[in-house]
Amino acid sequence: MPISAYSFSALALDWRQFWRQPAAWLATLLLAIGASAIFVNRLEHYLSLQAQGFIGLQLDNDLLGPLFGALAALVVFTAPLLALAMRPVLLLNHRRLQARYRFGRAIGLLLLALLLMLAPLLPVFGLLALGASLKLHALLLPAAGILLLACVALLMSLALAVRIQHPASALAFSYLLLLALVALDALPGGYGLFGQFRPFYQGELTLAGLGYLTLLVLAARASVQAYLTASKASTYLSLGLLLAAIVAVQLPGRWQAEPVLSPAQQQMLAVHGKDLQLTLISADANARSDWRAQLEALKIWQPSLSISEQHPEALAPNLRDQLPGNSGLLLQRQNQSAWLALPIDQLPARIVESLSTLVERRDAQIVFLEGNGERELFGEQARDLRKLRDALQAQGLSGQPLALMPGMSIPDNTSVLVIASPQNVYPTYLRQALLQYLMRGGHLLWLREPDEPEALTSLETYLGVSRLPGTVVDPVAVQRGSPHPAIVIIDHYPEHPAFTHLQELTALPWTQALRAQAAADVAITPLLQSHPDSRLVAEPDQNWPDDAPKGPFTVGLLWQKTVNEQTQRVAVIGDGHFLADTALHNYGNSALALSLLQWLAFGDEALSPVLERRSEILFLPGWALSSLRYGVWLWPLSLLLLGCLTLWHWRRR
Repeated sequence: MPISAYSFSALALDWRQFWRQPAAWLATLLLAIGASAIFVNRLEHYLSLQAQGFIGLQLDNDLLGPLFGALAALVVFTAPLLALAMRPVLLLNHRRLQARYRFGRAIGLLLLALLLMLAPLLPVFGLLALGASLKLHALLLPAAGILLLACVALLMSLALAVRIQHPASALAFSYLLLLALVALDALPGGYGLFGQFRPFYQGELTLAGLGYLTLLVLAARASVQAYLTASKASTYLSLGLLLAAIVAVQLPGRWQAEPVLSPAQQQMLAVHGKDLQLTLISADANARSDWRAQLEALKIWQPSLSISEQHPEALAPNLRDQLPGNSGLLLQRQNQSAWLALPIDQLPARIVESLSTLVERRDAQIVFLEGNGERELFGEQARDLRKLRDALQAQGLSGQPLALMPGMSIPDNTSVLVIASPQNVYPTYLRQALLQYLMRGGHLLWLREPDEPEALTSLETYLGVSRLPGTVVDPVAVQRGSPHPAIVIIDHYPEHPAFTHLQELTALPWTQALRAQAAADVAITPLLQSHPDSRLVAEPDQNWPDDAPKGPFTVGLLWQKTVNEQTQRVAVIGDGHFLADTALHNYGNSALALSLLQWLAFGDEALSPVLERRSEILFLPGWALSSLRYGVWLWPLSLLLLGCLTLWHWRRR
């Protein structure tokens, strides 16, 4: 029979028969109520974090991602129930899927069932687009992903429902396969079979995601064939399937803490975790086994990681007395230790965070010279560096002020010394201490200013770095929105390990141009350069003379030399304003400062700084917030009312 023979009247008849099934109402109500509850919960959670001033909130990651993921799981969960409701309709009058006309008979009902699955989600998408003013593609891509996932889950469940004789067996088999999919996807680390499935159902329709769905359909078909071959849907096998489905529910819980580490965390573990020892301590052997399964996955990034288990009573008395609890994880590295009380959320990420407290960089000292008008770490003026001090602490770095007195030298444990725009002439003993520090291979960040005192010529001579008279002005920056031509905008950086992940613009106010004439054993790398149309003028005024020197000018450079078989690192920047409290968080100034200081202190193995992202604020007028909070419940209430009216109508007939 051709597809066209399947008329709309037949479709309407099938649709009425479908709605007579309790499973259809149960699945639809679950979808409607679940979608509404999930949406309201995620919205309230995001608004709560926003009200608390959380930094780095992102609509995609913190609202839409979890929301669409939960909705996709809800759709997949209700697919077997919808297939069970469709089963009597498709079997009516011997209209089975394996018949010659199966496609024409089933396609109409299948499309209506898919529409029914997505209908509870439509109010969520509509209210998001209306109230949150989100971009259309941010909603259409996840909707397409959920639609495709719903189609595959429904087809798989429908094939089982029609081919397996007992409805309970078909339902159990459907949930068993879906739960097996979840269990395989939840395998830790790189062992997850469906590792691309999560981004797929969040809207990224990748080729890998389509391939995994095809694999799922083929696996379902093979499983059904094996089931039919093994048994004619006996009661015992049906009970076995139900038991297997119940057991499968427990599997994802054992693997739910998949170690999703950021690239920076993976690098931290790979570089600094070679001699890390992890000891699980608990009197509960099952708990130790579960936690160890999570820790073993970390060996993907650090194969030499040492993991062991101990009962609290088996520990040495002196160690047991020092621990803050009897159930937790002891991290040990190079005579240092840290303790994590268990259980804890996101255990792998917390381990890497604790590792960062044990590595050598926690002992690093970034020393700021003070006492001669420099910018101060604890100063109260706008030119000072309090925000930089806080940013360093957030990276696990210690910034310390140092006021040298006669007879003192710069401490040997100084990881990098910072000279931040002195206003007074350095005395002789201080200049000598600086030269001694450099001669023994110390690392330095020198922030220069157009109006700095002229008493650091000895330092200039040693480094071979001098200043050009005047201030750099950038007319192109004014065209790009800069409030003053004396603010130089930097939009490109050299290929250097210090700036691998540095992509943002940086703004340098009242900048000094630099000139380098270094010795043969010194490597100079231009770090920051002004625009080719920039000028060097005596007064940073928009009306500069026509014969003013034209750029580009080097306003920042890196200086490297081998001292005692170690690489000495020095950075000279022709501006110190960009680190001040008034400018640190402008553009990418903070990223530049932290990347530069970490490279100076730790070299090429320095990690990229984890910078605070600005939160995406969800601005909602009162009517929009009310519609988002309460309007989404209109659909399940309407559906419930419709069900009651339909039941009343059937009873009357």
